[in-house]
Amino acid sequence: MCSNILAEVWSIHNMLLYAWRLGFCRVELETDCVDVERILKGCSVALPCNSLVDVIRELLACVWVVVIRRIPRKMHKVVDALAASIRDEKIGVRLFDSPPDFINSLISENNLVIGEDGDVG
Repeated sequence: MCSNILAEVWSIHNMLLYAWRLGFCRVELETDCVDVERILKGCSVALPCNSLVDVIRELLACVWVVVIRRIPRKMHKVVDALAASIRDEKIGVRLFDSPPDFINSLISENNLVIGEDGDVG
């Protein structure tokens, strides 16, 4: 049991570590939580002396490009639906080669409101 912020920080840690181990050289990290964005960018003293935050900052300092961006919560419909679909499953990482069928309509909906440059329109 932990706070929503700490849960998001754990998720970011796990995904960054996984991406690093897979050899990615560029990662776009999106969050809808302004507090988490500030923590990761070093603009917040929230979670002081938290070793997990220190490990994430070490990962961010590795030789790769990690772009941290906050997106509006309403744009997280796909992520929220995916999270809800596995809420009762064992903790772990799930990779999809293609979107599950139940998510395709949400992806289409998001494509209509996100421009080619990634800006919400």
